Amino acid sequence: MGLKRLFQLIPLRSFGYYLITGLIVIAPALMNNYPLVYADSNTYVASSRNLLPPIDRPIGYSLLIRAVTWQSTLWTIILFQGMVMSWLIHEVLRSLFPNSRATWRKHVLMLTFLTLFTSLPWYASQIMPDVLSGGMGLCVFLLLLGRNRSILSTCFLWVLLFVLTTCHLSFLAMLFPLCLGLIVLAFVRPWFRFSRLAPRKTLVGLLLVPILASLFIVGYNDRNGHGAVLSPTSSLFLAGRFAESGVLRTYLSKTCASSPHELCDHLDQLRATGMYFVWDAGAPTRQHRGLVESSGRLDTVVHDILTDPSMWPMLAWTSAVSTLTQLAQVNIGSGIEPYQRNPDSYAAISRGIPHELPAYLTSRQQRGGWNFEFMNALAMPLYLAAWITIVMFFPPKSKVRWVMFILIMLATVILNAFATGAIANVYDRLQARVTWLVIFAALAILFERYALVHQFFLSWRRVVHRTS
Repeated sequence: MGLKRLFQLIPLRSFGYYLITGLIVIAPALMNNYPLVYADSNTYVASSRNLLPPIDRPIGYSLLIRAVTWQSTLWTIILFQGMVMSWLIHEVLRSLFPNSRATWRKHVLMLTFLTLFTSLPWYASQIMPDVLSGGMGLCVFLLLLGRNRSILSTCFLWVLLFVLTTCHLSFLAMLFPLCLGLIVLAFVRPWFRFSRLAPRKTLVGLLLVPILASLFIVGYNDRNGHGAVLSPTSSLFLAGRFAESGVLRTYLSKTCASSPHELCDHLDQLRATGMYFVWDAGAPTRQHRGLVESSGRLDTVVHDILTDPSMWPMLAWTSAVSTLTQLAQVNIGSGIEPYQRNPDSYAAISRGIPHELPAYLTSRQQRGGWNFEFMNALAMPLYLAAWITIVMFFPPKSKVRWVMFILIMLATVILNAFATGAIANVYDRLQARVTWLVIFAALAILFERYALVHQFFLSWRRVVHRTS
């Protein structure tokens, strides 16, 4: 009886459907003959084996790899990513089109378009948490305004949102203001009375998720010797951002006479990208020290910049410029390049999953077989066309669920630009991971328009038939 009940809770037909559609989403990995990797993939894989938190990122994604790969293959993590993204998109379409008899057709058509023309499949096929940033926005919408959810799917959404939030620090920086904004909107609500559709306890739960995720990350770091911090290298990354934007040089120019800092001797060198100041051992912020030690030496100057009111206008201006600049970054193949010449980039695979090393080394990516010129030539026009479509056909206020869907998708994209461009550094790879959400929203609007037109013609044909 227990086994029968288990099969009732897990519908095998639906599982098979999401397995097949998930394979559509990870088509690039199948064509590559191995999951795509980035320079940081090795860190996540290694951490999934020793369960030690990396010094520059949270443990969440490594724990997810550990949970779904059984330490035997990396294929299952991207299959999980593909299936989850397929399921989330299907649930969103089911909520937006409750009266549709064939939601699966819209779903398959949507996945096909997104796979062919957007960044979604290229991030879902990577051993990286980036694709989950878009999934986080879909989770928020479904928890707030999803229709006809079972208890099992609701529980899965809450667990999934918590897990996703622990996968990357930028996800925390996105989810917290998003949830705060939704709560403010629910209380102000002169025309957004979506709290009637979404109980207040759901809004409170959404706010608790980033708080609990932060406590989990801090506790895990503290237990493993990194201290009770979100990241032991946060000051180094912020210093790199301040150096790139000119904030660091401006502040030191005013304060070096009264409060000397070791960076005062390198003012003329504070003109480079944020990534240089973080990762180059010879950079003025590093001076051939380790990441954690370098970050500790920068704690004071970073704290002083953030707490100095005279620097706030410059911080606000450079953050706004960086956010807008990041919004325009669309590069689908950024970071997808051969890494086999650097043994450190696949050390975790060679040590932990040696039987997959030949497939990794002979994959299309490692042979330099990917060219994204044509896709990137289409990416920006398609991205702009999606924004224009949303502006032109923005749903009326009476369609609260549709309005909230569009706002949450756009807020996710904008907050991603802020969390990566304004807090870390402007990098096309970090924005391309969510640009597909804008295209997804625009396509959903076009689907609705088509449905309305189709319904009008059906009604017109009935009228003509009756009169004749």
